[in-house]
Amino acid sequence: MDVSTDSEFIDAVASESGLLEEQSQLADSTVLELLKGSYGLRGALVRIPTEKDETFRLRVPGRTWPYHVHLHRVRSQ
Repeated sequence: MDVSTDSEFIDAVASESGLLEEQSQLADSTVLELLKGSYGLRGALVRIPTEKDETFRLRVPGRTWPYHVHLHRVRSQ
């Protein structure tokens, strides 16, 4: 990372971390389908706002504690 000012440093870090990329959200129904198909989980999904990844809380009937669901986006290079 070749930077000469604080502003350039911040821009470079944000760019390398993916924070400057346009973010699109997966539909909740898509996430529920993935959870059902991959893990057999069904329940109420609540989106948790984050900067760049998809994060949810899944409440499953009959389970006291919710699941924390985190879908990491793979950056294209």
